[in-house]
Amino acid sequence: MFIKKRKKPSPYTFTIDNKDSPLSLRFIKGMLVVVEDLPSKVEKNGLTSDQIQTYVEAKCKRAGIKVLSTEESLKMAGYPILAVNVDLKRIQGNGHYLYSIHVDLHQNVHLERDPQIMIIGATTWTSRSYGIGRELGHMRGKIKNHVNEFIKAYSTANSKINSSPQRR
Repeated sequence: MFIKKRKKPSPYTFTIDNKDSPLSLRFIKGMLVVVEDLPSKVEKNGLTSDQIQTYVEAKCKRAGIKVLSTEESLKMAGYPILAVNVDLKRIQGNGHYLYSIHVDLHQNVHLERDPQIMIIGATTWTSRSYGIGRELGHMRGKIKNHVNEFIKAYSTANSKINSSPQRR
């Protein structure tokens, strides 16, 4: 596993394959986008899971990534899911939020040592950040950075789609 420290947009990005050419994203024709629910207190303050869902789906579509329904995704090889998890906890007394933002691509994979063994929903690409912020707009910006990072990795992996994947 390569661990790459980034200056922006997130402190750490983890990839299972080559950091410059994320092969685990190659040949994925579409994916289901899932945004986990935010606490009701956060949604009342103006950041909702529906807003994030709409943003991520629209951004993926603009980048040429097909966004699938649940039914469509069940028919897709590997059942790829782009999962967005935003965890916010308000710090009592100062109005700040402790946050954790994860954008992960999950897909079903087979073990090399025994291809009959399938791992359901293995994380093959992830971008994460943790911190403290005062404004929910700051969180929106972090989410956008992670989604942009995913789209860049996906685009890089699929830019030479006619090339066959190489085994390591």
